[in-house]
Amino acid sequence: MSAAQGPVKATDANGHQRTSETIELKLAPDLVDLLDAFVSERNDLSRTEAVEIALREWATDRGLLPRKPDSFVPIEKLNARNDG
Repeated sequence: MSAAQGPVKATDANGHQRTSETIELKLAPDLVDLLDAFVSERNDLSRTEAVEIALREWATDRGLLPRKPDSFVPIEKLNARNDG
């Protein structure tokens, strides 16, 4: 993974301006297949958005990012820690 470009202005799902950085990401073919399967389950996602969701879930599960109080937790991911 290497930086391909500098910061880019983007708009999130709520219409708020945010700055994002474009990176180059190379994945093994099996991971690309899994990424595409994830995207196909949620027709409105791009590969970029899917990677961002997966990384945020990973970081949140490890306490590296705070869990949003109104964030949706799929039933299969509910546990004693997030079933509030």
